[in-house]
Amino acid sequence: MNKKILHTLFENQAAQAPERIAIQEAQRSLTYGTLNAAANRLAHYLRSLGIGRESMVGVMIPGGGALVAALLAAFKAGGVYLPIDTAFSGKRLKQMFTLSTPEVLIIPAAQKAAILELLDGLQIAIPQLVVLDEMLMFEGADSLAATNPELINDPEDGNYLFYTSGSTGDAKAFLGCHQSLSHFIHWELKEFGITAEDKISQLSQFTFDASLRDIFLPLSCGATLCMPEPGIKSNVLQLIDWINNSGVTLVHCVPALFRLITRELLQNPQPGIFPQLKYILMAGEALYVKDIQNWRSAAGTHVEIVNLYGTSETTLAKTFYRIGELPDNPQLAIHAGKPIDNAAVLIMNDGIPCAVNEVGNIYIRTPFMTKGYYRNEALNREVFIQNPLVDFKDTLHQTGDMGRFNADGNIEVLGRTDDQVKVNGIRVTLGEVKQGVLEVSGVQQVEIVAAENNDNGNDLLCYYTGAVTVEELRKQLAYALNENIMPAFFIQMESFPLTINGKVDKKMLSKPAAVIEDAGYEAPVNDTEKEMEAMWIELLSLPRVGRNVSFFKVGGTSLKAIQLISRVYKKYNVLIKVNDIFTHASIAQLSAFLLNKQAPATGITPVVPQPYYDVTHAQKRLWMMDQLEDAQAAYNIPGAFMLQGDLNITALEQAFLQLITRHESLRTTFTAVDGVPKFRVQEAGAQIFHIDCKDLTNDPQAMQTAQHMASQLFRTPFDLENGPLLKAMLLKVAADQHVFVFAMHHIISDGWSIQVMVKELLALYNNKNTALPALKIQYKDYAAWLNNQMNDKSWPAHRRYWLQQFEDLAPVLQLPTDHPRPLAKTTNGATLEFEINETLTAGIKALARAQDVSVYMCLLATVKVLLYRYSGQDDIVTGMPVAGRVHKDLDEQLGLYVNMLAIRTRLQTDNNFLQLLKNIKQTLLGAYEHQVYPFDQLVEALHLEHDTSRSPLTDVWVQHSDTPWVQAEDANLKITAFETGHTYSKVDLTVKFIETGSTISVILEYNTDLFEESTMVQMKDNLLGLMNAILQQPEQSLTALSAHLPRIRQHAPVHQLESISNDY
Repeated sequence: MNKKILHTLFENQAAQAPERIAIQEAQRSLTYGTLNAAANRLAHYLRSLGIGRESMVGVMIPGGGALVAALLAAFKAGGVYLPIDTAFSGKRLKQMFTLSTPEVLIIPAAQKAAILELLDGLQIAIPQLVVLDEMLMFEGADSLAATNPELINDPEDGNYLFYTSGSTGDAKAFLGCHQSLSHFIHWELKEFGITAEDKISQLSQFTFDASLRDIFLPLSCGATLCMPEPGIKSNVLQLIDWINNSGVTLVHCVPALFRLITRELLQNPQPGIFPQLKYILMAGEALYVKDIQNWRSAAGTHVEIVNLYGTSETTLAKTFYRIGELPDNPQLAIHAGKPIDNAAVLIMNDGIPCAVNEVGNIYIRTPFMTKGYYRNEALNREVFIQNPLVDFKDTLHQTGDMGRFNADGNIEVLGRTDDQVKVNGIRVTLGEVKQGVLEVSGVQQVEIVAAENNDNGNDLLCYYTGAVTVEELRKQLAYALNENIMPAFFIQMESFPLTINGKVDKKMLSKPAAVIEDAGYEAPVNDTEKEMEAMWIELLSLPRVGRNVSFFKVGGTSLKAIQLISRVYKKYNVLIKVNDIFTHASIAQLSAFLLNKQAPATGITPVVPQPYYDVTHAQKRLWMMDQLEDAQAAYNIPGAFMLQGDLNITALEQAFLQLITRHESLRTTFTAVDGVPKFRVQEAGAQIFHIDCKDLTNDPQAMQTAQHMASQLFRTPFDLENGPLLKAMLLKVAADQHVFVFAMHHIISDGWSIQVMVKELLALYNNKNTALPALKIQYKDYAAWLNNQMNDKSWPAHRRYWLQQFEDLAPVLQLPTDHPRPLAKTTNGATLEFEINETLTAGIKALARAQDVSVYMCLLATVKVLLYRYSGQDDIVTGMPVAGRVHKDLDEQLGLYVNMLAIRTRLQTDNNFLQLLKNIKQTLLGAYEHQVYPFDQLVEALHLEHDTSRSPLTDVWVQHSDTPWVQAEDANLKITAFETGHTYSKVDLTVKFIETGSTISVILEYNTDLFEESTMVQMKDNLLGLMNAILQQPEQSLTALSAHLPRIRQHAPVHQLESISNDY
């Protein structure tokens, strides 16, 4: 007996216990002695026909004891077992016979005539035939010896050939070997303690290598192989009864079949089902937490379920996970565990091992691989590669799968890098199916799409153009494609929709019945629609807008939607939500919605004058930070502008005084009253404001000096109690050029306020104050209104929404840094600015329009994938500042209205970008609807553990503006932004996107105590590269998309390079 050659183990069992049952079928049982004798006679006959070491033996027996006897005989004769299914397409059969050239073909007596007719019709040369009957007999069998043939094989010899899917439509096959198959069987016997008392089911299709696991696990140890009748496998009710009544103790199957069994048991409970069953081992496709939860609900917990992972090329499976306690999230995939004995898994990108949680390409390392692809050296060189981590010969198999090691060292398989998918546990190359369809006469274009079905599996959808009918196409494909890769659905199309890059737009294929919206102009049909069109024209800067065109397909963004809400309220006194605009996205739909909406918004009314006023929650937070951190300049809002032209300094100063009179926020100070922060408003004119003027025209470095002086002003802390909280300076750098520099404390201002201030300052400077509408309210009125909102009946819903978002706290985002994080948070910062070019910007906007999302949603989703790539984490929170001007009277106000929304995204890494985009859209719509709830209240309510080195909830902000930085001019003066080079960074990283017409400007604001500039340059390149990859193929999984990026960090590698034994 040679333990590395499995049929000798079977022979040993037959010698020791010939009367033990080897195979249990519906109508008979075969003992080890009977089966061995039949296989021996057939093996001797094969030898007489010239079969020797690695000779090809074709077997066209569909199953049962006869199949096992033929398999054993092929091994015993020294040959290679080649299973052939008569249901294979004619094309596949011809390819198999041509490539494999079997010397002998074993067929069942009952199907002899049909098989000969089939082969003759395909003009396949018939080799030497052996016709085996149900009694395992053949012509001349009685005269042959029943003794074991002499062993002529070495353990390294080939012993089976199985065919798999090929991208070109041509068949490809891999050649297994004795010792590798034996290695896996020995591991399974040992790991699960299989004995002669066990009964193993045979459910795998005999033309797939998994069937060898079914067959040789029991026959190697004296156990019983249980083989159901063919019809039982396709009838779940009968299959359940068969497993139960046969006393099966171990089942191998694919998750698709497991789900069918589970569903049946959930619908028709059978208490106490499967009392003998001990193990279910699964492989072939993803297994999910909910699959196990459902099974345990239906069948109990006494059966241990094991998840296997591996590739056919490396012999069956090479990792395993015995499933115990489950995560709470039912949508999570079960990980693949750790390698079996004498195997290792490496995860690398560009030959560099990945760190924990870093996604990379999966490679399998083992001396027990197959012998590779049969007669296909080019493919072997592609997938069997030299280990780049060692300088001695060491072969790895490049699986084509993406994955990562988790913190426990378990392997998470996250998807494919190629176009292969699993359909009912079978690896299918979409290109093979596509090629088969293209060969049908009358077909012009084809796209094959794998669509997830309700059972977490895949269905194949075939989209095609051409004159051939669906019925005729199906009929012709019966020859070209095997039934197991035949598309489930066929959709005939007149033409394929294309992306902006000229590629087939597969996201449109997922909705074949959808009608692409006609963007042509349709005039409004009533007064409301006319008024709505006028709003859109003003807001979107368009000459006209058709009544049935989507807001988001003609330039609408989330920010513009917020502005539209304000305009709608001003006009109709009806408060709508951002979600309403997404739901009713056209003028016609939104107008109809408004006519039916009854609930008016709550107005803001002026409060009675008082010595002190209550602060808002946001102001309270800034006041407390000022008290604790001793007046940090990090909360100063800086501004610097170049004023070019004939400047009247007196008029500018008078304009500022008028502005201060107009806006109470600019004459507000803060103090504690009985320990509680309050603010007071000084009377107009009581506060003296002066612009500090300096003449730098004699300074040869005037611009640099201006930058330095601006930076000094920006660094000067404010006295919140005594004020003023606004400072300004005017620096003359040339005869007709002045740099105007100012700073305000954030407690009285925000980014929107700067836009308002500069616009109004210019109007007042030009004596156009009559053009400014009177302010109905001031900040004190807003503060009272906002604080009263907490008593409104809607407030609990806002609170409940945000607490549900963080019911389980998200993990802290662990971005790799260049320097250790200081114990106390710092705000030292710098910026890196760059531009997204016109082509990329156009692509992003086109994607946003196609998906009915805002540009910001696209940009945020991209950043989330980037952060996933950097951190390896799939639960990511980012901050999103919102204007907070939720009421009609707030648009032209100065003050602190901005609120921070914590946007949490749980990435399903096997989802594609379009699915992520859909999820982010829903998250943002919910966040917009509840944006009035102060971030500070959320932080308080969550009772977060105080960490002096970090900001609460998130250290990364993602901002977006569709209004470029202030630039204005009149007849005498032009105003443009002046770069000072001064930056604070309130958090670790802020990504700012600013739409500037045909391009998008990006600013990376980062903490210099954590990051080097070179890291930000790399992040810029990665962000742009990711955008390119998304626009090229948004249907790629997030895992595959992130793999397009170059390696990001150089942490210690996680891999296995220890010596692997060739013995077992």
